[in-house]
Amino acid sequence: MPDIINSNIEKQVYAADKKGNLLQQVDKVFVVLSGNSMHVAGFSSSGEVLTIRCHPYDGRPDFLERNFTNEPLLTHTGKVSHIFVTAPKQLLVPKAIYKEDTAAEWLNDLHFVGKDEAVHEYSLRDDKAQYLFAFPLATRDLMIRYFPKARIMPFAAHQFNKHYKTSQVLQCTFTEGEVYLTLYKDRKLQWHQVANYNSVEDVAYQVKLLCQQQNLDEEHLAIIAAAETNILTRRIHELFGYFPNLKIGTGKMDVQEGPWQAAVYLFQQLYSCV
Repeated sequence: MPDIINSNIEKQVYAADKKGNLLQQVDKVFVVLSGNSMHVAGFSSSGEVLTIRCHPYDGRPDFLERNFTNEPLLTHTGKVSHIFVTAPKQLLVPKAIYKEDTAAEWLNDLHFVGKDEAVHEYSLRDDKAQYLFAFPLATRDLMIRYFPKARIMPFAAHQFNKHYKTSQVLQCTFTEGEVYLTLYKDRKLQWHQVANYNSVEDVAYQVKLLCQQQNLDEEHLAIIAAAETNILTRRIHELFGYFPNLKIGTGKMDVQEGPWQAAVYLFQQLYSCV
């Protein structure tokens, strides 16, 4: 069984049940940057999640650069293929009305994008939409300096995969302070939102309000949950009290039950979207 090879207040580490040195078996590395943490995952050549290493933000200004330099999974920079960024400043624009300059103005009108922020876009080809997201320019510059070959993508990209056949599916992914919610009906994107939350009741309210606005039967709505870390799995269990149909993953992913199930599923999803 997978286990936690180191767990304390500063760091949590997941390791798959493999023989030998896991770090030597890593073929590809992903980095996820949230507002208050950094997560690094190592994958095998076949795409299996071998290890996840979580670094909570410690308040020091050199947090990213220090971890970029000292994290063992990042020693071989050529293996770092993708960096995912959580972005509260985001906007989803249908392709039919998308114009680069206009869309950037809309993003600025909604969130105010400062000169110290970088704006990137991600194409949702199947959904015929563009996803704009903004994050600190200094962070982008550090990414390029340390991992020049890595592709920068929005954290939300994994929620736009249509790997299920259920007619109505709500994807719900927890980070420490935000929840990512994405609704598909008959494999068509209907709604997407990034919301702050202080308790699971805030998330339950958002979902129930969505059901009311979209005329959804919440008792039959499939809710697929994921979480950034093992600790956040408790949020999913709390939300289950409101929505009994909620489950971690689709049931088709190779994720063993346990405290790391939701996080491993998340990184499998991130892998499948690149």
